[in-house]
Amino acid sequence: MSNMHRWTVRAGRVLTIAAVALAWELAGRLEWVDPDLLPPLSKVLAVLWRLLHDDAFLADIRATALECLVAFAIVAPLGLAFGFLIGESRRLERMLGPALQILLTIPKSIFLPVFVLMLGIGFAQKVVFAVAIAFFIVVATALTLAGHLSPAQLSNMQAGDYARALVPVAGRFAGILFGIGLVGASLLAGSVVPLSTSYAVSEAFGFERGVDRGIGEAPIFFGIFTFLIAVAALAVLVPGVPLVSMILLSQDVNGLILPAILVYMLILVNDRRLMGRFVNNRATNAIAGVTVAGLIILTALLLTSSVPGSPLGG
Repeated sequence: MSNMHRWTVRAGRVLTIAAVALAWELAGRLEWVDPDLLPPLSKVLAVLWRLLHDDAFLADIRATALECLVAFAIVAPLGLAFGFLIGESRRLERMLGPALQILLTIPKSIFLPVFVLMLGIGFAQKVVFAVAIAFFIVVATALTLAGHLSPAQLSNMQAGDYARALVPVAGRFAGILFGIGLVGASLLAGSVVPLSTSYAVSEAFGFERGVDRGIGEAPIFFGIFTFLIAVAALAVLVPGVPLVSMILLSQDVNGLILPAILVYMLILVNDRRLMGRFVNNRATNAIAGVTVAGLIILTALLLTSSVPGSPLGG
């Protein structure tokens, strides 16, 4: 595709958006359509601007964002595990595949009145409804990857390949949407992870810290933050670097470190001098103990599987 053709396509898109915006403004302004049904675009943008400076509206937005994040944290591992489990088993795919396809096509909003009548409209109920909506989407995505890609292909794929893998099964826009979500998650993680690391290191060694400080007030804090972002950016830009393998390796390291961290956390939360009346009770300690023991077993299995000739190795 020539540069002239690319610019023509881009100009056509911009002109199309401008024409739609102009038609919207004129339709409402000249009352071609009832302004109560289709107000002018300028009025819509003015109201949006006022809402973005309204404290109550922003508080509602934050509450909704929190509900979505909690729902995502629940549905992502649950849906992926369920989808990969079905995708790796021909029998389960034949049994549950058609039902999942039917449920995926049903608008989940029709169940909203049932949820409201049965559960109410509190924080937990909204999270449950969001999980119900997203669960089948996540399962379908995992089922697509597991059912159409071999383990060898998955291990050698780059990040963009996952978006393209959805196109033959779920359509072009599914791949585009996955790519946009991947970029958003990357930008968020690229800033949040270095920032949290900078806070942890600075607090551990007693350095001045905080984004409300100036660079001169907290040079080590901002130095660590900048260094981590720069190293990550350079690592990603190196040609031929297996990005997916790097991601998996970092998660393996996190998994190996996690049991030791949790053991120390358990010791701290059972120290009555430190926690006072908030010290762990027996039930909480039992749940935490089982969780830590399970993580230790999984870590041991991971280490065993990495040994050459191990029966657990892939």
